[in-house]
Amino acid sequence: MSEAAEYSPAGRKKKDSDKIFTELDALYDKSRPPEEIEKFLTEVISSMEDSRTDELPEYIALLNELANFYRGASRHTESAATYEKAIDTLRQFHRDDTRDYIDLLLNLAGLVRMMGDSARSASLYADAIKRLEKYDPKDDATLARSCGSAALSYHTAGDLKKALKYATRSYELISAGAGGEFMLAASLNSLASIQYALKNYDAAEKFVTQALEIFDKTKDQSAQHSTAYSTLAAIKYYKKDLPASRAAYEKAAALAFKFFGLNSEYIAAISSLASVCEAMGDIKAARDAAKTAHKAARSLLGADAELVAEYGERVRRLKPRGLFGRRGD
Repeated sequence: MSEAAEYSPAGRKKKDSDKIFTELDALYDKSRPPEEIEKFLTEVISSMEDSRTDELPEYIALLNELANFYRGASRHTESAATYEKAIDTLRQFHRDDTRDYIDLLLNLAGLVRMMGDSARSASLYADAIKRLEKYDPKDDATLARSCGSAALSYHTAGDLKKALKYATRSYELISAGAGGEFMLAASLNSLASIQYALKNYDAAEKFVTQALEIFDKTKDQSAQHSTAYSTLAAIKYYKKDLPASRAAYEKAAALAFKFFGLNSEYIAAISSLASVCEAMGDIKAARDAAKTAHKAARSLLGADAELVAEYGERVRRLKPRGLFGRRGD
């Protein structure tokens, strides 16, 4: 008999709901194989299909647990389908005004963004935020985080107007006490990147400078600390302050490598550093940075990646100058 058999609708009493979660916790605590945990969850959920009206909270909680399990196992399509099933079930029973419904929307929005569908993610965040604004009791911390996430999704999707709207709302909530200094720095960094994309360079510089004042005095490890320096570097490059741009890209690369090793932020910062050094006429430094970016990208992405080939071509182009000013070997 399977572990889930005793929870079949015919034999389960209402009080057995707590027992289900106790059994599930025990499976996690004992580090049971993932397939055993998945089997337990799917069988219990299947056994509850006919009794969802009486056991709706438990049924939804288990669907959310299964979706989280799939997400943790990088089975994103199955995770999304399970979140959607829970959302559809709550809607079917007219429970789309509950906090469970909002939380499921937020979970799905974050997953969909991870899967690369920024437009759908933004729409899901907007729906959840609209419901959070009306929900009682208020939860300004979750609302601020959700607005920040919506801003990121809209930015990636190319809707800068809505990105700015949600980033501004997040900043206002955090400034009013909905988050600590780190959240404030993150919201300022988001505003800076959006203003930069809108070509409002003075506003972008003001926001990113404020963000860096906070990031520089915190020990929290965050990719946003590195990206804030990259944003500042890009602004300085546009304003033709090449020494300041170079220093900011060097700082961005150093922070990214310190906290995360060879990741995309590090490669992007080193590649941009090569461009700044070339613009300054420091070809040796430009070639060194280009070689570092090429090596890092090859290690992270593999030798056949298009970006690796592009970086390799740059290294070949940035040859040292010969005796008569020509590029030589």
